[in-house]
Amino acid sequence: MNNFGRFTGEAGLGGVLDHAHYAKALAWFAFPAWPFAVWTAATQLRTAEARFNLVAFVIMLGVLSVAASARTIYGLPLLIPIAALAAQAMPARWLEWPFDKLATWGGAAAGLALWALWGAFLAGWRPPWLEVHAPGFVPRIEPAFLVAAILVTALWALTVILKLEPRLAARWLAAVTLVWGLAMTLWLPWLDYGKSYRGVIADMQRSRARIPGCVIARDLSEPQRAMFHYFAGIKAGARGDCPLLLVHTSSAATPAPGAEWSPLWHGTRPGDAKEFFWLFSRRAG
Repeated sequence: MNNFGRFTGEAGLGGVLDHAHYAKALAWFAFPAWPFAVWTAATQLRTAEARFNLVAFVIMLGVLSVAASARTIYGLPLLIPIAALAAQAMPARWLEWPFDKLATWGGAAAGLALWALWGAFLAGWRPPWLEVHAPGFVPRIEPAFLVAAILVTALWALTVILKLEPRLAARWLAAVTLVWGLAMTLWLPWLDYGKSYRGVIADMQRSRARIPGCVIARDLSEPQRAMFHYFAGIKAGARGDCPLLLVHTSSAATPAPGAEWSPLWHGTRPGDAKEFFWLFSRRAG
């Protein structure tokens, strides 16, 4: 890899450490379709449609698993052959009753848990697993999010009470909407606090202000480059004579970019033990 590629971050996506990322993510990402898809693959593989969808899924999964970058969102195309396989299993009537109950009572239990945990969190409950993700976060009621969460819950309740048809599909859609809806309303401030780059970039900007000029970005992933560009105006591909160097590492050990650079700042997001950022300034002379 030439120095320009290293310093500008063109190779910053790095190698995938976990090639089973998509296989593991599908356990929740493709639920509840994947159990039906497995049933089709096991019982109807003699049909041309089932074989086509299974081959398409295997090829997609193989290509994604060996790619240089792994993000769950890239796995969205996998849902197409999985959904097609699952649709072929629907005539198996004995599958409908357990999945109908799982959608109804599973959705109710998950929704109740999200509401109860959020209420306890507001009341001062601070379990370690919540603190690890977002240390120092103080929950408060967000009126817009609360109203949206109530509406999502009411929509789920109406779907169950009115017994909309097709019942199995409607109840699964309602259950999934309820879980994600509550997570993205009641729990969004907590999630954002631990995942947002806003705070760590603002902290870096205070140190960066001491040395004006462009910044070379090294080993930043695609989302990181977008965030540093959005919040700090740092663009990948900066020229090699910039006075500042921004480096991303996956460990807390201080990187050694070269004798010409001296440490200026380092930081990470609250509760994050996988992404560390370092700002170096070019030594005089």
